[in-house]
Amino acid sequence: MIYDSTQNHALYERNERYKKAFEFLLGYSSQAPGRYEICDGVYAMVQERSTEPAEKRQFEAHRRYADIQYCVEGSETIGVSLDKDFEVSVPYNAERDIEFYEGRGRDVALMPMRPGHFLLLYPHDFHMPLIGDGGRVRKIVVKVLLDD
Repeated sequence: MIYDSTQNHALYERNERYKKAFEFLLGYSSQAPGRYEICDGVYAMVQERSTEPAEKRQFEAHRRYADIQYCVEGSETIGVSLDKDFEVSVPYNAERDIEFYEGRGRDVALMPMRPGHFLLLYPHDFHMPLIGDGGRVRKIVVKVLLDD
């Protein structure tokens, strides 16, 4: 997990996929919600969602893609846990590259997301996005394929 500001994006552009991902984020200009193909192995999902109390959210993880979660408008909190003792609540969906988990996790870090903040999450980073008090958030989740 990496939590940072887009001002430091160059530190994370370790290959062409990450460069293209950050170019999309930095060049964002109010695209409508939906999926946007960026390049081979990289796509973005522009979302407008409501936050919920943590008790109503579930942890999730991915296997093939890293997430770059980026706040455009509003705010949310993303819980992150390195705990491996979760129980699967929704089995892995290979098409969507996602699995959901029961439980609250131990040692959960709560990351406050505000405009300009991003969170880079790898498959071992169990995360719970959209935690909040019901407010709206506009966010972008860029998915970066880790290997072919």
